[in-house]
Amino acid sequence: MSEYFSLSSEDTETRLKSFSGTFSGSKGTIRIQLEIDDPVKNLSYHLYQLENFQAAQKQAIKDANSPKKKSRAKRVTHQKPLALPAPEETL
Repeated sequence: MSEYFSLSSEDTETRLKSFSGTFSGSKGTIRIQLEIDDPVKNLSYHLYQLENFQAAQKQAIKDANSPKKKSRAKRVTHQKPLALPAPEETL
């Protein structure tokens, strides 16, 4: 299951206040500030969305870094005997 965080331009109770970006070496950071009218309703909702998003990312990283289990060959329990010719008698 993939998680995502969304913000709509039609949402009148949550507004994008500011955003910025910085780089350090080969990694970048984006900071986003939201202004929320109803903290009880909207703040808790957005924090819940972000928490789920972060948990899904951590799980995806954990799954990617875990060693893959090698599949074992299935054991044959009901195998028919091989049809080999009778041995030849040598005198």
